[in-house]
Amino acid sequence: MKKWLFSLAILLSLFLALNVIIQTASADKKELDEIKQAIKEKGAKWEAGETSVSELSDADKKLRCGTIISDVKLKGTLPSIVGAGQTSSDLSYNWDTGSNRLSGDYVTPIKDQGNCGSCWAFSAVGQLESVQKIYRSLNTDPDLSEQYLVSCETNNFGCNGGYMDRAYTFLKTNGTTSEECFKYAQLTTSKEVRCRPCTKPQFVKIVGWAPVERTVAALKSSISLHPTSVTFNVYYDFYSYTSGVYERVSTKKVGGHAVLAIGWDDNAGNGKGAFICKNSWGTGWGENSSGGTIGERGFFRIAYSQVTDALVLFGGGAGNYYMDGSGNPAPPRSESTAVLWGQMKI
Repeated sequence: MKKWLFSLAILLSLFLALNVIIQTASADKKELDEIKQAIKEKGAKWEAGETSVSELSDADKKLRCGTIISDVKLKGTLPSIVGAGQTSSDLSYNWDTGSNRLSGDYVTPIKDQGNCGSCWAFSAVGQLESVQKIYRSLNTDPDLSEQYLVSCETNNFGCNGGYMDRAYTFLKTNGTTSEECFKYAQLTTSKEVRCRPCTKPQFVKIVGWAPVERTVAALKSSISLHPTSVTFNVYYDFYSYTSGVYERVSTKKVGGHAVLAIGWDDNAGNGKGAFICKNSWGTGWGENSSGGTIGERGFFRIAYSQVTDALVLFGGGAGNYYMDGSGNPAPPRSESTAVLWGQMKI
């Protein structure tokens, strides 16, 4: 009798679990259909579909957004970037595809922050990796530690979120070490990981950083120097992004997010223009850096209109790293590495 009841309980549990899965899948499909319809009605130029992030629970989705966006104007260590620095002929620019002043790939591979609100650290470190590759003329991709910021930057809140200006200042004061030295641990846990870098860490610092005004011209000016960290507000439709030029069609806000702006294309979105960005949600989401779906995914394009969208506020929290003591953001590549990276210590 007991054995029969036990078997019945197992079957009942399996039935209930299956029912929850079916209901969730049905709700997700309905939500995706609503997003697709909203895109069509708005005439937006992007595609929505199932992604590795859209399939997560609402709680796990929210953990992908951890940047705290403040109305307070950022105060950097150097004057703000406010004007247009690129020439009028630069209709497109991309630090990943070679469509840039150095004709090379200066964007490191896509990473995955996991269920941890550490996008602020990935954005800040992503810029540092690109800057290191550009100004040190590296032929390999530097792999720096986001976990060091998540665990050791005590003015921010680890997986519970962080401010971009605090991340920039931390990289100036403390820097970060290599991924090999302090590996990212939050893919398997969202719990706090103690600050404990390896015994002989090598730290890479920046000399200073400049706030970037939230305008299309200023953002282009900053990106023309090197990839630039930016923030924006994520809405629920963004989880289902698969390709195209994103414009918000959802009214359901999730939270602040930080990414790395690596280029722009004035002709994207039927000539309305878009920024090209590197995300930190893995390769099961988004498009490739050229706007296609073959190859490494994890990038996205976002319309210039989202800079002035009062709900999205794309480009807020932007900071541009300066690598030499004179405040020159783009020193010649022939200059001494010691000058550009004089803040490196063992």
